Amino acid sequence: MNWYKLLGHPYVIAAIVLATIPNSSLLAADDAPGSVSVKPVGVQSHFAETTAPLRFQFHATKAFAGRVLWQYAIGSRTVTRIEEALELNAGETSTIELTVSLPQVRNRTILESEITAVIVDAAGNELTSSKQAVYLFPKDPYVARREWLKSLDIQLFDPEGKTAKRFESDEIPFNRITNANTLDNLESGILIVGHGVSLKKQRALVGSMLTLAARGVQIVVLAPSDGTLDYPTPQDVTRLSKITFQNRQVISQLDKRFDPEFDRVDANENQPGGLELTSVRGALKLEVVEDASDWCWWQASFESGGSCTICCIDLETTWESAPTARFLFASILEELSPEHLPNSSE
Repeated sequence: MNWYKLLGHPYVIAAIVLATIPNSSLLAADDAPGSVSVKPVGVQSHFAETTAPLRFQFHATKAFAGRVLWQYAIGSRTVTRIEEALELNAGETSTIELTVSLPQVRNRTILESEITAVIVDAAGNELTSSKQAVYLFPKDPYVARREWLKSLDIQLFDPEGKTAKRFESDEIPFNRITNANTLDNLESGILIVGHGVSLKKQRALVGSMLTLAARGVQIVVLAPSDGTLDYPTPQDVTRLSKITFQNRQVISQLDKRFDPEFDRVDANENQPGGLELTSVRGALKLEVVEDASDWCWWQASFESGGSCTICCIDLETTWESAPTARFLFASILEELSPEHLPNSSE
């Protein structure tokens, strides 16, 4: 394994070549443009003031021996430059992980920086390059927004207790509901059903969710473990206006700076589950499934402005390590806050 030679700034810690390339198997290099390419891997979203891996994928149609030049910049300011030999066999694809110590974010805002990879041949001629935005997030999405958080009137039903601990740690104000039978008293606000709740066991909750949403309550169910919901129709549920199924692209739709794959921490582990439509004795059901599904987001919206959202995206596992988890939740709250609702001006 070759370590990158640091040419500039101490922010860059190391670069690790993930794919080992045996030198003895290399053919004669062909440096013709188009024989080698580079592209980024995924969306780069990281907490500021942390060490993070930035990945690029290299591919050669013919054997290649040259160099890759890296430049990490914030605006017009180059933070660091590094250089490393690059050798690829014909037809080989190699992923290179550059581990970078990310700088501080000022004013507690999301900062956009940029990483550039330039491939040059043995003579130093540039063949191709690729750029990617690197988004640096603060730890707290709610700086100077505590009063707004209080105004949301968050109610939390969380038998498992995981979400309550998260809220307390992040100073998200909420009122704890311990008995699902008391939910019928809700008239407004946002009801969060905590991570991992079994809809199969919480029948009182399931029976009241759509009624509450039709009344004007915003409901968000976070990664339920199992269960089914009677699929609503305008004939069965009054004031139903729209039903939406979405895949993981809902993450990017909420904010392009979010990483849609943030919760898939290990390709060898079971991936987050999702939602499927099933039929039970002729009745259409929405079912939570353990296996990965194309659909991870379902929302029923009502004329009252209320809604019921089932989100099968795992926010819990990477809450501390991936900014998308906590900022995605903040974005969901923003979408459900009164000023974002279609009838908010009425």
